Amino acid sequence: MRTYAYEFNDENAPPAQSAFGGVLTFPLGAYHSAELQYLFVVGGVPAPFTPAQEQLSDAMISYWTQFAQNLNPNSFSEPVWSPYSTSTDEFQSLIPPTPMVESNFDTGHQCDSFWNTF
Repeated sequence: MRTYAYEFNDENAPPAQSAFGGVLTFPLGAYHSAELQYLFVVGGVPAPFTPAQEQLSDAMISYWTQFAQNLNPNSFSEPVWSPYSTSTDEFQSLIPPTPMVESNFDTGHQCDSFWNTF
C-alpha cells in the first residue's frame, strides 16, 4: 500500500477558536490540527484566509478529494505528490501558496536525535 506523507507548513495559519469561545491573541505558527480549517468550515465560520492561504486550501481540498476517490491525491491541477519512500524521504510540504516536495524533515526536526535515544 502507498503512503503519502505531508507536513502542514503555514506558520501564519489563522488562529482557531479557543475552548473558551474567543480567539487566541498570540501567534501559534503551524500548530497541530491547523490544517483542518483548510479542508472544512470549522465552528460554522470560514477561516479568514489570505489569497495565498486560499490557494493552499484549494490545493489541499483537491488532494484530499482525489485521495478519497482514487487512493491517490494527484490530479492535473496540483503539484505532484509522490508516495513516501524511505530511500528519498520526500514528503509534501503544505505551504502557501503552492505545496512543494521537501526532503529535509529529519534534518529540520532532528527526529532521529530524539527517537534514537530510546
